[in-house]
This record gives sequence, C-alpha cells and structure tokens, in this order.
Amino acid sequence: MDDFSSIGFICSGTPIECPALRHLRKLGMEPSPHICLQTIEVNAGMCEDTPWSSEVKLLEEGHCIQTFRKEARHDSK
Repeated sequence: MDDFSSIGFICSGTPIECPALRHLRKLGMEPSPHICLQTIEVNAGMCEDTPWSSEVKLLEEGHCIQTFRKEARHDSK
C-alpha cells in the first residue's frame, strides 16, 4: 500500500510554474505580492483540526516548496 504520510508540491518558475500564479495571470489578474503568505495561511487553515500539518519553504517570492505531513499517531487504517 502507498505511504501517504507526506505529500509535497514545488511551485517554481522553471520547469514547473506555480498553478495559482498561472491561473491568476490567465484571468488577467496580477498576483498579490503577499501570495506566498496567503498560501501559508490557507494551508494552515486546511490542516486545522486534522492530523495533517503543512510547511511552506519560500525559495524566493512566488517560488516555494509546500509539504503536507500526517502525524504518525493518526496513521491507523
């Protein structure tokens, strides 16, 4: 069985473009200069009251690594 105790996403300009930034630009909108902070807050909100936690490592503005981890004590099937 697959281990889904950790899930990671890399949002970067090359070769992977951040999907949120791409979508906003496709709509003709300029992303907020606070988009990375918004990502941190939204991820924290999604994990609240769940066995999951999130971490966002900012590489530079608009480029980050997002990781979601499930606490080991909640790994029961």
